Amino acid sequence: MMIKCCFRFKTSTEDSEIFSVQIRPAGEYSRFFVQSRTHGVERKTFGGDSWRVYLEGPSHLAGTVFDHNNGVYEVLFLIMEPGTYKINMILDYTLCDGVIDPPMDWFKNGKIIPFIVTKRRIA
Repeated sequence: MMIKCCFRFKTSTEDSEIFSVQIRPAGEYSRFFVQSRTHGVERKTFGGDSWRVYLEGPSHLAGTVFDHNNGVYEVLFLIMEPGTYKINMILDYTLCDGVIDPPMDWFKNGKIIPFIVTKRRIA
């Protein structure tokens, strides 16, 4: 049996948003949250998307993404070098749209958000 996925429930990278950005000094875990939204700009209330998150700056690293199964995704990362970083988010999969070993132009880039990480203060 084949199930056809409905376009109106697919995640829109352009309309999804980053919120509750909690940037900590270098050497401490930082996090932010992503609210997936549909192409109709409605908040998604279920999980299942596959977001890939890279942070670029003085060092390059990947964030760990946790699916809260309610349309919200938590991204956790540990930056060890202070400096200015940008967030690069890629939506790999949403409701039947995803392939194994896809061509490079398959991925849709999301929002890029610059931020600054300071040095950790030693008490």
